[in-house]
Amino acid sequence: MTDVAALQRWRGAMVRDEETGLVGILMDVVVDYVDPQQPRGTCAGSARKGAVTVFIRPQGGGLEYAAAPEAVRLVEPPGARGASPGCPHPVTALRNGRTHCGACGVQLYL
Repeated sequence: MTDVAALQRWRGAMVRDEETGLVGILMDVVVDYVDPQQPRGTCAGSARKGAVTVFIRPQGGGLEYAAAPEAVRLVEPPGARGASPGCPHPVTALRNGRTHCGACGVQLYL
């Protein structure tokens, strides 16, 4: 999917990256993301180019990863599991030795 507006409405939704097969929660869509690993140009006209990039966090928590927008497919709509879409995680709570959001319940750190 490459419709940026639709992708932005999916924040907090369960999505699948069809390129890798990984499933996670869509955290953000950045329109002009420039990969910091992309080499910087030293000559005029060779500046790094930004691209639409989707950031997905594994369902149980962990590091977000970047995905191509055209490879992202909706698995579950935002809030389907009781979490509010795009929860800002205003309160944290420790459960079983792990940090969770006190509002939506997702694990924040491994």
